[in-house]
Amino acid sequence: MKHPNHHQLIARFQELRDLCLGLSGGLSSLASDLQKGELRQLEATEASVASLRQQYETLKKDVIAFAAPYQAIPDPGGITSLGTLEPLLLAVNQSMKAAAMQVLDQVRFVKHREQTTFVPLMTCLSSASELQRAIAQVPLPDLHPEVGALADGTHPLAVFMSLILDRRHMKEEKIAAIQDVMIAGAFDNLLFIAALMGKLIIEEQGGKEVGTKAQNVSEPDTVKTSEAAVIPSEPEEILEQRQILQDLLTMTEMKIQKLLKNGLVREEELSSFVAAMKKMEASRYRKSDFKEDFRQLQTIRAALEEIENKAFNPRKRLERTEAQRR
Repeated sequence: MKHPNHHQLIARFQELRDLCLGLSGGLSSLASDLQKGELRQLEATEASVASLRQQYETLKKDVIAFAAPYQAIPDPGGITSLGTLEPLLLAVNQSMKAAAMQVLDQVRFVKHREQTTFVPLMTCLSSASELQRAIAQVPLPDLHPEVGALADGTHPLAVFMSLILDRRHMKEEKIAAIQDVMIAGAFDNLLFIAALMGKLIIEEQGGKEVGTKAQNVSEPDTVKTSEAAVIPSEPEEILEQRQILQDLLTMTEMKIQKLLKNGLVREEELSSFVAAMKKMEASRYRKSDFKEDFRQLQTIRAALEEIENKAFNPRKRLERTEAQRR
């Protein structure tokens, strides 16, 4: 059975969110009827609640299955709401996008040992650069169609990099398969030959060549994207905190977009939050201390949670709707 992809899961998230909003209004009407001793809506409401629960459990199962290859899920039982399930999907998509961008970042450092203007390589680098820009322009939780293949190592650019790094340890069948993938991906056959002959290298920013890794016999032939030989120039702790900040900014942006899309808040009400987040986004590479950003972002997220909680309260939602009409 084929598992749903991230696009389908995102659509189902939105559909389920809309059903929750609709049912909250129905429950308010049911409460009014029950106060009068009327039970005519009870059966239909029970059926709607049961259907909503079943759809949620199915979505939860599919999201966990989708996330499992990318990250550990220590406590699936702790996932009890859309609010706790949705970040899991976002985290997976963030990881996939980061892995894809890591492959493309590494492609930029490929050089020819002898020719500075090796045309097939120049064409390849140009294509990789265009793809990188296209992927960067797709906002999370959506992903560019080619992210998945880059992340799992089946994209022509990914197998091209694996050939450069591991050609000495590959079997003939694997090399032949890589040639087929590269040609199918519109690469010049001269590029494949140059990589196979060791004429292409990955050069670090300081001009030092990245060596190929010695492959363990127990490891598969496929090179994982996490094994990219890009050496960070900053302490690991700073890189990790910067990535956490980026993930939180992405998740908060997604929450803002959902609030706006569902009409739960006006855009001008969130303008100060958006401006502060843009400032964090623009300055994160110039910082080594993110404590103030984390504190400010926590305040923003708490405010957004309060807005969402009030919106899902039927009485508060009705008061807000009436206020907007005035």
